[in-house]
Amino acid sequence: MWDIITQHPIPNVVSNDSWIWTGAGTDTGNFCLSSAWDLVRTHEAQYQFEEVIWFPFHSPKMAICLLRALHSKLLTRDYLKSLGIIDSDMCVLCKVNQESNHHLFFECPLSAYIWSLCKLELGLPCSPIGPLRDEALLIQSKFKAKAKSTILAKLILAATVWHVWKERNLRVFQLQEQHKIMVFRKLYEDVRFLLRTCSRKSSRK
Repeated sequence: MWDIITQHPIPNVVSNDSWIWTGAGTDTGNFCLSSAWDLVRTHEAQYQFEEVIWFPFHSPKMAICLLRALHSKLLTRDYLKSLGIIDSDMCVLCKVNQESNHHLFFECPLSAYIWSLCKLELGLPCSPIGPLRDEALLIQSKFKAKAKSTILAKLILAATVWHVWKERNLRVFQLQEQHKIMVFRKLYEDVRFLLRTCSRKSSRK
């Protein structure tokens, strides 16, 4: 056996030993954080509304509000009444029906009117108007290309939910109310500002 071993001499190694990263995501052998994260994280199926909530140039506060609304996690009056916190669960926007997440987006006449104007701006039929989840899927399916119109559509959806919820809170906590045209106007101004911000960021690249 020894004779066999001695017939295969160990070659002289002139280079020093080095660490090589064998994780997925890199072909160079160099360590990178994205590869390490991909190795340890839990892989789940893509979230259904991911593209309509998290996209380039989104507004974080509006995105969080939209996310909560899509999952009925906003503290609406029907939920607060069920906890015994308030006595009335009447919608402060229409002053007729029970306020629930489903009602606010978009059964309520005020929010339905605002969203119908937004759909007209996007070149979509203003009716029929479905529940928020259906409208979000509509936006996600109609606007897929990486274009300014896609960013506009997603910003408008998030801004609509944000401003409807903001108007609701204005009426609940400050006992003030704005006309629905004024709510739409402020929504429109916010979207225009966000689009200008997108244009400035894009020009810097």
